[in-house]
Amino acid sequence: VKKLDTTGDDRVVAKSNSIYPSDPGYIFSLGVYGATVRVRLAGTSHDAGTISANTWYHLAFTYDGATLNIYIDGALSASYSKSGAIPASAVTGCIGNNDPGLNNRYWNGLIEEVRIWTANRTQQQIRENMHRRLAGTETGLAAYWRFDEGSTTTTSDATGNGNTGTLTNGPAWTVSTAPLGSGISNTQTVSSTASVAFTGADLEMNFTAKSGTDDFVVTAITSSPGGTQPVGAAPVAPRYWVARKYGSGTFTADLTFTIGPGTISAGDQATPGNLKLFSRGSNDDGSWTLLASGSSATSSAATFSGISTFSQFAIGTTGDSPLPIQLASAAASVIRDNDVEVTWRT
Repeated sequence: VKKLDTTGDDRVVAKSNSIYPSDPGYIFSLGVYGATVRVRLAGTSHDAGTISANTWYHLAFTYDGATLNIYIDGALSASYSKSGAIPASAVTGCIGNNDPGLNNRYWNGLIEEVRIWTANRTQQQIRENMHRRLAGTETGLAAYWRFDEGSTTTTSDATGNGNTGTLTNGPAWTVSTAPLGSGISNTQTVSSTASVAFTGADLEMNFTAKSGTDDFVVTAITSSPGGTQPVGAAPVAPRYWVARKYGSGTFTADLTFTIGPGTISAGDQATPGNLKLFSRGSNDDGSWTLLASGSSATSSAATFSGISTFSQFAIGTTGDSPLPIQLASAAASVIRDNDVEVTWRT
């Protein structure tokens, strides 16, 4: 989600009774009060950390009948002891508001996705899936709204469970810039210098310096990043990485990204400095910073040395490893006199 201000008492998702405090009151809700993330569960409010305006965040909470955990970007922000089941209720759930009867807790901002689970999610599951688009068939996934329609007044539930949403009060569709897409995630715990492979995420980190013990989570996304694109180099492939570190340790590492067979030209292999590693904050959708030039390369992978911060990563080139384009079809026809119209599809 991205909130456009730090005022108001806005809801991301809620299932609540507008005649509060009559039973069952707030069955559950996730929202932001001012800048504070707040979960209401079975009639009681529970506050966590704060967020900033105009920035994407992943918000989640879990409850197992004994403990309520609230997460911001995969980090445990608050934990509460609590008991009892979440009350059953036939009231209509809402996204971007409190409930149909109250209509006064509108979300002022953007909502990329909403997922509701019947299975209690672990912290690692939350971290590894918050930047990944799901299939909709995952075990325990009860409802999943992607908001991909781009128009219409309904939004479908990707689980196939039939929880179709009806859009009211004219919410605007917009092209998403959230760091989210199809891909693979991997988690590794690192406490010393070593070479660590993030299996499936096409990244290997050779830690040349390390203090403390940290969890590193890498998500490789198989599409171009949203929002602003890197400037000053052509993209090597339509993909990017989101890397996060959880813990207070420090590190320096050489990062080797596997981009794909034949994506790096012979010229860029001979002059790996042509390859550029761009970075921006893990939640950002704005401008990129040139972080490093390549130190070595093969036809399918590029290495960048001396990296000590984590973020979104994208790779470009000032050489001759352009984004691969495959011609799918082409046609030509005479339209008048000696004029010829040529059309093609890539």
